[in-house]
Amino acid sequence: MDYSGGTISSPGQAEYVDGRKISSDLFSVLRVPLVQGRSFLPAEDQPGSAPVAIISMRLWQRRYASNPQAVGMPLTYEGKAYTVVGIAPPGLQLDGDVDVFTPIGQSVEPRMRYRAAHFMHVLARLRNDLTISQAQTELALISQNLAKQYADSNDGMTLVPHPLQSELVQDVRPTLWLLLGAVGIVLLIACVNVASLLLTRVVSREHEFALRLALGAPGWLLIRQCFVESSILGVCGGLAGLLLATVGTRPFLQFWPGRLPRAEEVNVDWRVLLFALTTSILTGLIFGLMPALRAHKSAIEETLRSRSRSIAGAARRPLSGFVVCQIALAFVLLTSAGIIGRTLLRISSLNPGLDVRNVLTAHVAISPGALSSPAKARRVGRNSWTACGLIPQCNQSR
Repeated sequence: MDYSGGTISSPGQAEYVDGRKISSDLFSVLRVPLVQGRSFLPAEDQPGSAPVAIISMRLWQRRYASNPQAVGMPLTYEGKAYTVVGIAPPGLQLDGDVDVFTPIGQSVEPRMRYRAAHFMHVLARLRNDLTISQAQTELALISQNLAKQYADSNDGMTLVPHPLQSELVQDVRPTLWLLLGAVGIVLLIACVNVASLLLTRVVSREHEFALRLALGAPGWLLIRQCFVESSILGVCGGLAGLLLATVGTRPFLQFWPGRLPRAEEVNVDWRVLLFALTTSILTGLIFGLMPALRAHKSAIEETLRSRSRSIAGAARRPLSGFVVCQIALAFVLLTSAGIIGRTLLRISSLNPGLDVRNVLTAHVAISPGALSSPAKARRVGRNSWTACGLIPQCNQSR
């Protein structure tokens, strides 16, 4: 596979898209079924074969208006007429959103015949009875043989296999782990606060439950009451959190710095719903049932007599432990935030080496036909800048 890109000039307006030059068996190796049409034939992956292309579903919807007869229609890509033979499924990402796939064997670029141009990206499926370490050993042997056979281009070159999933997300994985750690610390602080409140409530209700037991109330009724109260509390808190997560997910992704792989697939699904509700209910039950579980008929008299002098002492020791944990977690979170904030301030104050005030950049897709002559290219460029609301300084001076 080779990373590429180019301008689509028809159908529709000129547009630059990302592309990949692939071998004819890539989709079969990845086990990706096409939505329509077929994959490339081995005969089409040869120099001089008829130009064919596979387009993404986004491009199919945008350029062909989801026409079911798009397979077999023409596509002008980089000034060359291709025939659309297939439509890739949605969600297919090969290190980015790819709109056009073409056979790599049809490329006549000089680097295709230059061994020192190491630009190929190889995707392979590991055999079921092999491991990554075994594949690494075999590839090391192949690298040694190639280095002996082609000393000029392969000397010191080693083939290293990597799982495709880790390769696609490796840039963002450390950031997500850092974010998960920060969110986990905030969640623990919130849990400590809730636990402190519920623990105080537990101690304050011991006298109430002891009095009920002394009056003949069965213990299972007390447990049922606590179960209902804590369940309602947990479910209400979980639903409020889910509502905030559903509303805030899209704005959070829009403010994400850089590129987040498969960001369009980040949403609140049934797994998140199940985890949130289960955690909320279990947390409420654990702390909500403690008053009923601590109430024993054998300790009724002691509880009724010692209410006034024991509530503060009974709650002080656990609450002190919760406060210590909360301060420790908050200290870790604030220290990390301070380090990140200092780094951001240093990055924002770096000198780029040029004056960036009032300097704007723009990406403009131009059809290859517009570059047939210098005069036509200047005219198209001026019109493109004007359409963007920008006039280059060099044009203003003329």
